[in-house]
Amino acid sequence: MQWLRKLVSSSANAPKAARPSAFRPNLETMEAREVPSVSSVLTATGVTQFIVDNTNSLIVKSTVFGTATVIQGSNGTTPTGVRTAQGFRTQAGTLGFDAVMLDGTLRHFEQSGTTLLPTGNYTAADFGFAGRKILDVGTAYDTQGRLRFDLLLTKAGNTSVALNQVGDLFEFNQANGGGLTNTGLPNVRWVSTYLDPNGGTGIAVGQTFGTELLVRKADAVAGLSVLYDGSNSATAAITEYSQTVTPILNVGNLPGVPNNTLNTTTNAALRRVVVDITYNGDTSFGATTNGGTYATEFSVTPSANLAPAISVTGVGVGASPDNTIKAGG
Repeated sequence: MQWLRKLVSSSANAPKAARPSAFRPNLETMEAREVPSVSSVLTATGVTQFIVDNTNSLIVKSTVFGTATVIQGSNGTTPTGVRTAQGFRTQAGTLGFDAVMLDGTLRHFEQSGTTLLPTGNYTAADFGFAGRKILDVGTAYDTQGRLRFDLLLTKAGNTSVALNQVGDLFEFNQANGGGLTNTGLPNVRWVSTYLDPNGGTGIAVGQTFGTELLVRKADAVAGLSVLYDGSNSATAAITEYSQTVTPILNVGNLPGVPNNTLNTTTNAALRRVVVDITYNGDTSFGATTNGGTYATEFSVTPSANLAPAISVTGVGVGASPDNTIKAGG
C-alpha cells in the first residue's frame, strides 16, 4: 500500500494557501459554484449512471431498465433531497449506491449480497461521530469481495454541509484488516472510491488549500496521479471522479488476482473501463453552449487484435434530465 502512504505523506508538499488579496469571494459566490454528482457502474448487464439533478433528486439511467427517479427531491431546498451520490458494484456483482442527503445523513443501498454495511439510513453518530454531518461517501468491493468504505465528515463541532465545506476523511478497508481510521488527509472537499483495472480499489480526493484545489487519485495499478491543480473556482476544476470496470472472467491475464465466484462475466484482457469526470462548469463542450455543469465520460474497451475503442461523451449536455445536473460534494 505504498501508493496510499505516498498520498498521505505528500500532503505536506501540497500547494500553500494563496496570499490574501483585495478581492475576497463572498458566500453567495461560493454557494453558486456547481459541483455535479455523476458516477457510472458496469455490471454484467451493462452500464448504469447515477445523476443528481437540479431538484436534488437522484436519477438512475440504465441500459437495462431505462431512466428512473430513485430519490425525489424538492427544488433543491428540502433536507430530504440528495447532496451527492455515487454508484458501485456490490459484492454479488449487482448495483449499489450511496446517497448523501442535504441534511448530512447517508442512504446506503445494495441490491443483493451479504455486506458489512447493510442497506439502510445512517448518521455520523452510527459510525461513532455524534455531532458531525456526512459530506461524502465512497464504496467499492475488490475482486475478492472485500469492502472499502470512505467516509468524509464535517470537522468536530461543525454541522454545515455547504458545498464549500472541507472535512476529515475516514476509511474502512477490509483488505488491510478493517477498522475505521482517520486517513490524516487535510482539507478534503470530496472523495470517490473506485475499482482499478486489476480488480483492486483506489481513491480519488479533492483537497482545497486557500483558493486552490488539488485533485489526486491513487491505486496499486497507476500509483499516485495528479488530475487537477489550480483555482478552486475555475470552470475546469474537477469536483468528482468515478471509475468502473467490467467484472473478470479469465484472471490468467491479470497476475496476482485470484480466481473466485465473482469472476463470471468478461475476459480479463477485454475489460471495459468507464471514467466519469465532473467539473465546476464549462461552456465549450462540442457545439453546445452549456451554462451549467456536466461530466465528461471516457469509455475504453481493449481489443485482442486491434487498438482499444475509446469514446468520449458529455453528461449534462442535451435533453433533460442530463442538462440539470446538481451540485454535489
